[in-house]
Amino acid sequence: VKGMAGFSVKKGNQKIFYTGRIVKDNFKKNADRREILQAGAEVFGHSNANTFKMLLTHISELSLVLGLQKKITLVLGNTAIYSQIVNYLKFSTEDKNTLSRLMYLKEEKSIREFLNAKVNKKDIKEILFKLILSFELKEIKSDLLAISKKYKMNLEHFIEETEDIFKYSSHFKNLDLCLDYSLIRDLDYYTGFVFHGYYDRISFPLVTGGAYDHLFEKFSGIEKRACGFAMNIDIIEEINRS
Repeated sequence: VKGMAGFSVKKGNQKIFYTGRIVKDNFKKNADRREILQAGAEVFGHSNANTFKMLLTHISELSLVLGLQKKITLVLGNTAIYSQIVNYLKFSTEDKNTLSRLMYLKEEKSIREFLNAKVNKKDIKEILFKLILSFELKEIKSDLLAISKKYKMNLEHFIEETEDIFKYSSHFKNLDLCLDYSLIRDLDYYTGFVFHGYYDRISFPLVTGGAYDHLFEKFSGIEKRACGFAMNIDIIEEINRS
């Protein structure tokens, strides 16, 4: 994104594919870092459901080309759902980040204690708690629509986009999709859809991605939506050798 911001005078949308080495935390050892080979894609100009259907199709095709024999389990969330709710509650930045961290880690007891202390609307409190326990949209859709209508949160659009992606999921030959609206990563970075892709018994994500609609503007001063994904090629090579 930073590199493309240098071409901010260029009109229209752009899509780029890349491979490159980056330094990341080594999940196998505490306080250790290592260089990994990463492949990915970035889209500049839009980050809607159609864009994510395209990105997930690329991930599915890339995983097959790279020799993965089993399907990637792709967990799809949308930070906008959470943001709409906590913005209605007028949470401070600190409270937003504290609750998002607890929900991302699914610390049920701490979440319940936090909500009891901070939220006095029972229906909103319950829907936030349900976000960590619901892995299919049908389990939570009616409750989300109810609070959206009652408190004028405009969640319908995000729900419809999620449904659109899941209806298209049969086109992803090597992906199994599941929903998790508590997949709330950095709220200062991600602005909408976000996902983690897991493979077999590996506990950390093989592929990650999402929408980051404010990032291009941060580097260029020009508003432009953006999204993308990154896949750990080194781990795939290890999988194929084992």
